[in-house]
Amino acid sequence: MIETEILRLIDRDSKVDLSGLESDIWARVGNKIATRRLVSWQAVVMALAIVGSATAGSSLGAHGADGHALSALSGVENLAPSSLLFGARP
Repeated sequence: MIETEILRLIDRDSKVDLSGLESDIWARVGNKIATRRLVSWQAVVMALAIVGSATAGSSLGAHGADGHALSALSGVENLAPSSLLFGARP
């Protein structure tokens, strides 16, 4: 019984072609290196985008429009219940 299983394993393994195994391994290693390089560049671009966005937002926020500009709610903010907490009267 064990001999038939061993013979079946030998027969199965004799049909496998391993001639391209080494080239496949090196191709996968090369793909991993390329993937890591791509991820690294994406991280650098994302970090630069975050820093640039934060810089632009802070500079535009500091030198932006006047705080008393007209808006849709410019005349009714005193009617808000929270304004009564600070002593404002409608």
